[in-house]
Amino acid sequence: MGSVLNCTKADANLSCSDPTLVKEQVSIWLFLPILMLIYVPLVWIRNMEKLAFTHLISDVLIITVILAILGFGTKEIVDNGGEVTVNPLFTTTFYKAIPYSAFAFEGVAVVLPLREIVEDKSSYMKIVIFVVGGICVFYIIFAEYCNLAWGS
Repeated sequence: MGSVLNCTKADANLSCSDPTLVKEQVSIWLFLPILMLIYVPLVWIRNMEKLAFTHLISDVLIITVILAILGFGTKEIVDNGGEVTVNPLFTTTFYKAIPYSAFAFEGVAVVLPLREIVEDKSSYMKIVIFVVGGICVFYIIFAEYCNLAWGS
């Protein structure tokens, strides 16, 4: 949400990829009623099984977006003829990525209560380590690939 709010500022030249989309300054207080209309009814839902179909839709959308980004990245690498310039990891603004990295593991908290349900509790920790390790490896490979495609 921080990126969206940064893009609503009139002087959003540094925070938006296309500053021509920002026509005027929008008050941050406009977003509160909109978010309340979206999130308050969702809090009232107690039976999460009613949202199972939306989880499936979101999974399909996430996979579609990942494949599209990888496709455009591959096209960028092919168009540049393999000429690659890699950005350094530590820049003057690298610390801004730390809060976003927390979103990579937001689903892990849902996995932990499942320990009481699984049949083989002894191998559960191995599964959790495998899942978290897989998430880490995927994010590193995806970030490096995008850095190769669009670096500098």
